[in-house]
Amino acid sequence: MVLAACGDSSEFRVAGTINGLGTQNLWIYYYANDAVKCQNTILLDGKFSFVGYAAEPTIVEIYSTDKVLLAMLMVENGQTVDCVLDKAGRYNVEFEGNEVSHQWGKFLAENRDALISGNKALHNSVIEKYVVEHPQNMLSTVLMLTEYDAIDNELMADSLLQMIAPEARPRHLIGAYQEMLAKFCGEKAQGAVNPINLFSKGDTIYVFNPKMTSVSVLAFSETSTSERDSLVARLREWQSADREKKLNVVDIAFAPDTVAWKKAIKDDDGKWNQCWALGGVEAKGVDRLAIPRTPYFVVTDSTGAQVYRGSSMSHATTVIDSLTVKK
Repeated sequence: MVLAACGDSSEFRVAGTINGLGTQNLWIYYYANDAVKCQNTILLDGKFSFVGYAAEPTIVEIYSTDKVLLAMLMVENGQTVDCVLDKAGRYNVEFEGNEVSHQWGKFLAENRDALISGNKALHNSVIEKYVVEHPQNMLSTVLMLTEYDAIDNELMADSLLQMIAPEARPRHLIGAYQEMLAKFCGEKAQGAVNPINLFSKGDTIYVFNPKMTSVSVLAFSETSTSERDSLVARLREWQSADREKKLNVVDIAFAPDTVAWKKAIKDDDGKWNQCWALGGVEAKGVDRLAIPRTPYFVVTDSTGAQVYRGSSMSHATTVIDSLTVKK
């Protein structure tokens, strides 16, 4: 039945071999018709095939029985893609039958060392280079969606996406991603920080106002123990005397209620401002900052201008030191 359907324009077919994996179930995921599709197929003596349905180009993900990602490819109805995969990793793949998938496999193989290096800057640089040199190619869009690490690189990711020709970045592929970037890169998120009313330790209201000190750091976090321990050590460092009282440290917790928040901070011995944001990222005032994840840090000057925003404690420390530590 599968073979007979190869030429049917109402469906797509993917078939191939996986070196070194033997016989097991495979999991298949893709998005089509406004829903995530999930199905499985049998890998028999290293060979597999399956049929799917996607009226527009979609990204298909293939996983092993234990949910290890083996490959991603692009396909749409009417196409047959032949694959050669390898259990050793998804960067050793070959695709035929679809030009974007073919180029994708070639790109992964040629840039494998950079992509698996663990060096975020190197990893992103090969993708940035490809996008800049191939703005008319849909693979540029695919690489942005699947390979580019946009964490703390939202502005660059947004710029790269805008470089890609409209016909090479169809709305059905990039819609949600583009909206996310717009939220974190918009003028609202990047603008000056205004005063914010926060619940403070001691059941009072603390009004954060960047104009009160030369430099301020807003440290947003959840109340989990592992995250809290490393954060408190850094807050204590930031609050040290060698900053000559130039720095205002504000610890803002996203907790479900004050009970959970007070339990999380009860053993803290710091003198920084300990606050709770009612409503989390959507708390009034906090919502203007478009906080994408925790931990997250926003460093401001006395005008409220954001001189750093991101997830890296070390990068935040470098900025804070440059502005506050006496030379």
